[in-house]
Amino acid sequence: MRFRNTKQVDFLFLAEVTSREEKSLILLTEELKRRGYSAEYLLSGEWEGRRYKKQPKVLVINSCFDMNSIEHTVYTIAGEMKKVVTLRWEQIETKEDRENGEGCEEKRIVETSKTFNTFAWGDDYYNRMIKIGMDEKYIHCVGPVFMDFLRPELKQVYYSQPTLKEKYHIPFNKKILLFISNFSVIDFQSENYIWNETHYGTEAANNILSVERKTQNAILEWFVQFLKDYGEEWVLIYRPHPGVQEGTKAVEISNKTEGFFFISDLSAQQWIVAADKIVTNVSTMISECYVSRKPVIVIRPYQLPDVMDTALYEGVEYLETYDRFVNAVLDDEYSINIPIFNKFYDITDIPSYIRISDELEEIYKCSTYDAIWNEDELLYVRKRAINQRIKNFGSNVLKDMKLEIKKVMRCLHKVYEPKTVWGKKYMIKAENIIKHDQEFKRKVRYILNMTNE
Repeated sequence: MRFRNTKQVDFLFLAEVTSREEKSLILLTEELKRRGYSAEYLLSGEWEGRRYKKQPKVLVINSCFDMNSIEHTVYTIAGEMKKVVTLRWEQIETKEDRENGEGCEEKRIVETSKTFNTFAWGDDYYNRMIKIGMDEKYIHCVGPVFMDFLRPELKQVYYSQPTLKEKYHIPFNKKILLFISNFSVIDFQSENYIWNETHYGTEAANNILSVERKTQNAILEWFVQFLKDYGEEWVLIYRPHPGVQEGTKAVEISNKTEGFFFISDLSAQQWIVAADKIVTNVSTMISECYVSRKPVIVIRPYQLPDVMDTALYEGVEYLETYDRFVNAVLDDEYSINIPIFNKFYDITDIPSYIRISDELEEIYKCSTYDAIWNEDELLYVRKRAINQRIKNFGSNVLKDMKLEIKKVMRCLHKVYEPKTVWGKKYMIKAENIIKHDQEFKRKVRYILNMTNE
C-alpha cells in the first residue's frame, strides 16, 4: 500500500483507553524525544478507521492478534508496516482462562501477528506468548511502565493530598478511603456484556451481570453504613472503572450521603498516591497499591466465579463481611500479601520506561525484529481495507470535521470527556485530558532531564 504523505515520525503510539494509558505514553514519548527521536501518540477516538497524516517508522499498538485487529490498528493506519510493537496494558488473564490454558490471544492469533514485537510486563505473559507460537526474539520483557510513576523520582508529578482535598472540597481533617471499582458490566446493552456473551456464552454473561449487580449493591450498603459510623474521621472516594459508565446508583448515593464522593476525574494511580487506605474487590490496580506500599483491603460480599477473578488474586486474603471490612480499615497494621506478584511484574532498579525505550531503539535500528507478513493474510487485509475505504469515504469526512471541532474546543479549555458528576453540594467536571495539560508534560520533561544528566 503506497502512501502519498511524505511526512514521517519515528515512533507512533495508539492509545486504547485514554485514562489508563496516557500518562505512560507521555513518559515514553518524552524519553524518546530526549534521545533525539520524533515520537507522537494518538488517543482513543483520534486514530480509528483512518490513515495517519505521518508515516511511522515504528508503530506501537495495544494488541494485535487476529485479522480484524491487523486491518484496523496496523494496515489502515500505516500500511504494511515492518516494525510493529504490541504494548498490551491488561496482561493478566482470568483464573478460568488460566485453568483452561488458553486466553483470548491463543484463540485468535494469526501468523503475521506472531512476528509483531510484544512487550511483556513479566515472565508470566512472556511464557504465554511462547506457548502460542511466537518466536522468542520478538518477545521483550520490559516491566510495567505504568508503575514507574510510583518511583520516588516520578511520584512528584502527582498532586499532594492537601491539593486534592482543596480541589474537590474534601474536608482537610478527614482521612481518605479510596474504592477502586472494577464493575464494568452494567446492563444487557453494555459493550462488556456483549463481549462476555460472545466469548463465554449467554449463561455465563448473565451470571457475571448478576454477580456484579449484587456485589455492587452490597458494597454500596457497606460504604453508606461505614460513613454513618465513622464519617467524622473518614470520607470515601468512589473511583469508577475507566471507560465505563457505571449507571446511576453510586452517583445517587453520593448525592445523598455526606462524605461519599463519586469522582471519575484523574487517574486511579493519582488517587492511590493520595489515599490513606484503599479498598477494591477485583481490580488489577491492587498491584499499584502493593508497589506503593499503601494499605489495601479486598472485599467480596459474594464469591466471584473464576471467569471474573484474575490470576493475580491467587492466595490473596479477601473479606466477606462488613465487620471484618471495618476492622481492617481501623487497624493500622492490616496489610495483604500478593504471593505471585513477581510472576506478573518484572520490576528492577532500571525504570520500565528506560527498558522500553532501549528496546524500541533496537527495533528501530535493527531489521532482525521486522515483521514477516503472511501472503494470504496480507491479500485478505488489502481487499478488506479497499472495500472499507470506499464504504467509509463519506463518513470519514464527517469524522475529520468532528475531530477538528473537538481539538478547537480543547484549546478553548472546554471539557473533552463527557464525564460530569452532579453531587449534592458540588458539581465535579472531568479536567481536560492530560494531552493538553502542559503542566504535566513539563513536569515529566523536567524530571527526565534531571534524572539523566
